[in-house]
Amino acid sequence: MLMTDIPFDFPELTAQAREAAACAANLAPWSILEAWRLFHTDLPRFFRTLNAEPDSSLLYLFYYLQFTRFAYRKYQERKIPEDVFYHTFSDIGRWEKVCFEHTGAHGLEEYEWLSLHLRLQLFALGRLQFQPVCCPWDLPAVYGIQKGDPVLNVHIPSGSRLTPSACEASYQQAARFFSMHPAVFICHSWLLCPALKNLLPSGSNILQFQNEYTITGVDAESRQAEERIFGCLKSCPSEYPENSYLQKSAKTWLLSGNPLPAGYGVRRLFS
Repeated sequence: MLMTDIPFDFPELTAQAREAAACAANLAPWSILEAWRLFHTDLPRFFRTLNAEPDSSLLYLFYYLQFTRFAYRKYQERKIPEDVFYHTFSDIGRWEKVCFEHTGAHGLEEYEWLSLHLRLQLFALGRLQFQPVCCPWDLPAVYGIQKGDPVLNVHIPSGSRLTPSACEASYQQAARFFSMHPAVFICHSWLLCPALKNLLPSGSNILQFQNEYTITGVDAESRQAEERIFGCLKSCPSEYPENSYLQKSAKTWLLSGNPLPAGYGVRRLFS
């Protein structure tokens, strides 16, 4: 295999995206090894330099796909199962599709987010993604965790249905995978928006996910809920589509002057 070949066939990554990334080798400002070293030693400079390139999003796709070969070696060194590797890096294809939908060109716009995967700071374990972090906020005393203590930050990628059984399996897998961490999970997401209880049936997957958490606060500045529900952001709620039950109920809620803030939540996994 040549160093510029795409090393892995990741789920979600289209043949067209793979071909575009391979062709970007001719545009690359560094060799792959030089780029990998810079990525690890001076990430801000790596970002600044690529962002100044006219084809920056395509170059991010090229380099990140190449970097997976080095990440794979680290997975092997740590004896992390291969299915976790493929599942984690399927995010590249997922975000490449988003880039193509937004711009009409192949590439990656979420390069900062995907750098976590390559630096082995985030892992996909079943339906959910987990990121070991120091707790960024104060939690209720019952959780036995103070600000700065290790916790697992939960992220919810797009994809299959967010069923309670799939989520519970992910939490259990994460508790085993991060066995040195307390099984305390924090989450900042539109799925934890308290207003969703007024917009969805009680048995919906979203509310069942939310009910597993203690909501500790809201992010009043976040419009993530609108973006995820409607697929875009509009200055006037009347412009939003009504193609689903949630879109209709959320639009009515917003037109009535009510907010849809993201929520902060915490849950502990008890054995």
